[in-house]
Amino acid sequence: LPKGFVNLDERVSRTAVMMNNDNVSSNLTAALEAANMHEVGGTLFIPLAANWAQVRIRHDSQSIEMRQLDQERNEFPDARSEWSQGISDNAILEWQQRNSPVWVWLLARGFDEVAWTRRTLGLE
Repeated sequence: LPKGFVNLDERVSRTAVMMNNDNVSSNLTAALEAANMHEVGGTLFIPLAANWAQVRIRHDSQSIEMRQLDQERNEFPDARSEWSQGISDNAILEWQQRNSPVWVWLLARGFDEVAWTRRTLGLE
């Protein structure tokens, strides 16, 4: 496998164990709060240097999109208000490798890690 990617079978089994854990919800909430992230209406708010990014999983369950919030005005600027900014596979891979709160949130909310990995590797 290319550098950074884990064995799919190993990752699926780890994800299944994590998703069956009764404490996932409380652990996820605590991890998000510790990272100053917040979930609202099925989207995740991630703090950036000068504003916030709002992240959600696309309907295909294997890609992610975002938009940015103007922190001072607490609203979405017109140019960025649409869900048009896709998240790069490299950013997703970094979240995966660090097992970041964003990654845990994505898995808990139905992100299809196996399909994303297969697509990223060109196996589909």
